[in-house]
Order: sequence, then C-alpha cells, then structure tokens
Amino acid sequence: MNFELVEPVRILFKDEVRAVCSIDVMTATVAEIPHELMVHITERITHEVPGINRVLYDFTPKPTGTVEFE
Repeated sequence: MNFELVEPVRILFKDEVRAVCSIDVMTATVAEIPHELMVHITERITHEVPGINRVLYDFTPKPTGTVEFE
C-alpha cells in the first residue's frame, strides 16, 4: 500500500485528552465520551490554546497504561 503526501503537515504542538472511570485507582476503564463532545473539546483547544493544532484521545485502559501521565 502506497501513500502520497498531498500537502505537508506542520504540527506545532499536540495535546492529549484522557478520560477514565475508576473506583480504586488500581484499574480504570476508558470513559465513553460522545463524538460531538470530543469535537467540541478539540475545537476549543485548537482555537483557544496558542500553538496547539492537534488533539489526541488516549483509549488505553489501566492496568495496561497508568492513570497519570508519565
């Protein structure tokens, strides 16, 4: 499979959003956030935070990942 870059993409800074549900902080599941809300969050971050032009959402559950960022 070949891909062609049509236009160069310049990534300034990216932001990562992570929402989890946990009772004991030992395990956590990924929170189900409606797509419309994720679009709203992305638009606000990219328009209101200087330099951010990418927003990522982390779907990793715990214990595979940790709740806090490392």
